[in-house]
Amino acid sequence: RYENTLDIYDQVIAITPDLAEGWRRKGFCALKSERYESARDAYQRGLEILPDDSDMLASRGYAEGKLGDYLAAMSAIDRALEIDPENARAYMLKGEIHSMYGERTEAMKMLDTALRFDPHNPDIFNSFFIVQMKNGDYLGAAISYFRSAIAF
Repeated sequence: RYENTLDIYDQVIAITPDLAEGWRRKGFCALKSERYESARDAYQRGLEILPDDSDMLASRGYAEGKLGDYLAAMSAIDRALEIDPENARAYMLKGEIHSMYGERTEAMKMLDTALRFDPHNPDIFNSFFIVQMKNGDYLGAAISYFRSAIAF
């Protein structure tokens, strides 16, 4: 589904290459399609237009983490949090990166922080679910899963 939209965003970008939103949306679709290099590159192009966009910085960092570059991931997400210290999505993505690299205690701290800033975000509860499952905390995971379903 998301992969099909990448072609549409390529067409939009061809017409309006200086529109950061086109690059952001292409990056999002590429992330959802697990095309991490394309996501990183799209977010980077968007950041050339809007260099202080904390959401694009955090998303680029997440793509970097998925590509195996932990330092670049953390650097981008930390920069996003310098710009917007209440960016729940950036904390969530930082938690997911920590979890990817086996740092589950730190991941839980980041997810707790994300939840403080956005207590009804089902994506945060889903991230909790994944980290708790990896930790063997099945009761906590079940609660997080339930909370994600009723978060709205």
